[in-house]
Amino acid sequence: MPSKPLFDPRSPDFLEDPYSVYAVLREHDPVHWFAPLRAWVVTRYEDCRFVLRDTGLFAADPSRVRPDEPAPPGVQGMDPPESQAFRGAIGQALRGVEEAGAEPALTDRAAELLVARGSDAFDAIEDFVRPLVLRAVHLVLGVPEPDRATFVPHLVEVERLMDAGLRPEVVAGTASSREYIGRLVAGWCAAPAEGSPLEFFKRWCGEAGVSEAAFQSTVRFMALSTCGSVAAAVGNALLALLRGRDGLAVLAPLDRAGLDRAADELLRFDGPVQAVTRICAADLTLGDRRVSRGEEVIALVAAANRDPEVFERPDEIRLDRTPNPHLALGRGAHVCLGAALTRLVFRAAFTALVAVRPKLTLAGEPERVPVATLRSLVRLPVADGPRA
Repeated sequence: MPSKPLFDPRSPDFLEDPYSVYAVLREHDPVHWFAPLRAWVVTRYEDCRFVLRDTGLFAADPSRVRPDEPAPPGVQGMDPPESQAFRGAIGQALRGVEEAGAEPALTDRAAELLVARGSDAFDAIEDFVRPLVLRAVHLVLGVPEPDRATFVPHLVEVERLMDAGLRPEVVAGTASSREYIGRLVAGWCAAPAEGSPLEFFKRWCGEAGVSEAAFQSTVRFMALSTCGSVAAAVGNALLALLRGRDGLAVLAPLDRAGLDRAADELLRFDGPVQAVTRICAADLTLGDRRVSRGEEVIALVAAANRDPEVFERPDEIRLDRTPNPHLALGRGAHVCLGAALTRLVFRAAFTALVAVRPKLTLAGEPERVPVATLRSLVRLPVADGPRA
């Protein structure tokens, strides 16, 4: 009888609890050859950090290593030095959003959503997290807020593409959703509102000679990341807190800095982005394995964030953990462009939750999206009531 593989990200057991699998890999095969993707999978913190930080050895742009393979359009397929000015312009636009009062506006929206549910039980993902991040897209880009009933089903379909390497069959089924989101983004980009962050970014791209395809691809990436990974971060954090002994009460005494530390710890504990892929740009040794130029390396950042060599008691939530050098938001030249936005949405969501529904508890079994690369929830039933 064949032995069970060390790493099978397609299995239902893995989707429910990847962290026990990561622990076995870290201990027994920290640089693991995963034949289905023909890629090396690394799980130790130092190895993952090395892969993320050294853009000379590990490329996001495949054309640097494979000349016949074009770079994806947009910032997500760029490496330094080409990416630096592009990322700087995006950062400048996002800083303007925060300075314009996005956080109070999002906190008010979060409170409105919670009050609207009255004392009823509700689905925290569908009724709270999703509409909150759609408002965040409106504020971040200065575009009309996407219609939840239309947009979210397409978003869920497109998120399945993050596992396209593992499940190639999903690609065909997402064609109509990709087309819908492409048309939506093209409309935003064609006529951005005067004075909006999108107008600033479009003007910068025009002056810098950035192609229309790269401009639209980056806007699409920003919108989907906000609706996808930021939403997943808030949902995962809420579930982790509600499973704790004291629920949301642990956040009540925290000031702004304390909430940011809590956000970092919850991102470390159960972050949305589980893996980041790079292409090796030179022959090298990683751990005790020889990795060849052109081979893909998958840094399992979620595994690195539970590495006991770096994090004391890594399987526990310690909201005051300091220092907390987690990799949930990347590291180095490719650090997450939306890191500040993620923390902003976290503060807005949990400030409102503590103020409006401080006694929230789980009211049923949560349901996870069946995607390995992006760990998120499709359903999180909650209600006010005494803790079990």
